[in-house]
Amino acid sequence: SFLFLETFVSFLSMFVIFCFIYIENNRKLRRKEMELTQSRLNSLQLQMDPHFMSNALNAISVLTDTDPKAAKRTISDLSGYLRENFYDPDGKESLMIPFPAELERLERYLAIERIRFPDIRVDYWLETTEFEIPAMTLQPLVENAIKHGICKKKHCEGSIEIRSFENEEAYSVLVEDDGAGFDERELS
Repeated sequence: SFLFLETFVSFLSMFVIFCFIYIENNRKLRRKEMELTQSRLNSLQLQMDPHFMSNALNAISVLTDTDPKAAKRTISDLSGYLRENFYDPDGKESLMIPFPAELERLERYLAIERIRFPDIRVDYWLETTEFEIPAMTLQPLVENAIKHGICKKKHCEGSIEIRSFENEEAYSVLVEDDGAGFDERELS
C-alpha cells in the first residue's frame, strides 16, 4: 500500500507539473498571437490610403477661405480621428473594441470625407450593437465603397448601407454601396 501511495503521489505530481507547463505554454501562445495580431493592425494602419491625409488637409485649406467654422470642425474631426486610430500611449489598445466605438471612429472619418464628397449618404440598419469588432474594420470597407464604388459613378454621389445583425452562429456586419459596380467577367 505504501508503494501504491508513492506511485499515486508521483503520478499526481507529474500531472500537476504537466498542467502547469500546458497552461504556461498556452498563455505564451496567446500572448504571441496577440502580438502578431497587434503587428498586423499596426501594418494595416500604415497601409491606409496615404492620400486621405493629403485630401483632408486640402479640404480644410479650402474651407478656411469659404467656411472657417466648418474648417475648425473638420480640424477637430481629423484630430479626433488620428487620436482614436493611431495614438496609443501605453501600447495596450485592445484589438477588439465595442461596435458602437467603431461606429464613432467611422463617423469621424465620414465627417472628413463628406467635405470632399457631400453627396454620399450613409444609412445604418443596426439590429444589434452589443458585440465587439476588430478595431479599424469598418473604415477600410467604407473607404473602398466610396473609392471603388460610388466615386466610379458620375459626380461621386450615392449611398452606403451598414447593417449589423446576429444569427445563431455569429454577429454579422455588411457594408454595401450603390456604386458603379464591376464587370464580373474581370474576376475570372
